[in-house]
Amino acid sequence: MPPHERKRRRRRIVLVSGLVLALFVSAAAAYVVTRKPGDVSNPDVEFRAEPSATPEQEVEPDAPGKKKTDPFDRFIWPIYGYTRDRRRYLPLKDPPHPPFDEVWRFSGNVLLEFPPVIGGKRLYLLNDHGKLFCIDKRTGEVRWRRKLGALAAASPAYADGKVYVVLLQRAETGGGAKAGRVVALDGKSGKVEWSNKLASRSESSPLVADGRLFSCDEDGDVAIFHLSADPAKAGILTKPEPLENDFYQTVNPFLEINMQSCIYCNAVAANGVLYIATREHLFAIETKKP
Repeated sequence: MPPHERKRRRRRIVLVSGLVLALFVSAAAAYVVTRKPGDVSNPDVEFRAEPSATPEQEVEPDAPGKKKTDPFDRFIWPIYGYTRDRRRYLPLKDPPHPPFDEVWRFSGNVLLEFPPVIGGKRLYLLNDHGKLFCIDKRTGEVRWRRKLGALAAASPAYADGKVYVVLLQRAETGGGAKAGRVVALDGKSGKVEWSNKLASRSESSPLVADGRLFSCDEDGDVAIFHLSADPAKAGILTKPEPLENDFYQTVNPFLEINMQSCIYCNAVAANGVLYIATREHLFAIETKKP
């Protein structure tokens, strides 16, 4: 074979070998990327039951000396997510099954961004324009409504016959357009019991746990109040201020923690620990043990 033919043949062999190698590498890479992981067996692994969530009060107690009412009319869904760890899980012995029928309908006229909470016979729904509605759970009839601010982006909270609301903006203009408010109201009448001016806006649904109300805002402040309709017991008293045509007592939280960054999430409590996520970090906070 002439020398130039041998060189040409050698080049062909090298070229074909390179193509085969490239195809092999590509196929191997595709297999690694696309293959599903196989079953993994480890008979010695230890499985531990997850600690149960802190029990919640599921129904309101019957009034002393009065006829017992239907548990349906005493059921409580107190906060966004149902339980303080916000699992959104309600165990039922007999879950409902389709077909379903529409019982009633409520028209909000403005954005209804977050779900209501339930306190016995009533639903409490906060619309986007900062108006709180008390709605009969069986009929859909509005029992009362209260304009509390200019903007809201959270569910209220319910505990012991009281409703707690967190607002994103107190007003449409001025300083109130850059800051929110915490308001406590009587669940039956809609009367404002007390209020707290937040230093910034808040779109975090309030948390009710262990006799306290937790509210977070965009400045990173976590305000903590006692659950009470009495302003003197809820926090630290300040001067009364007007709301619509009425005056109400303002209070400051009995404890406030700054997390050094914005908070847009909802606080969560589980197994004695408070969890708060800021824009950069997740914190677990518990009472200091002696």
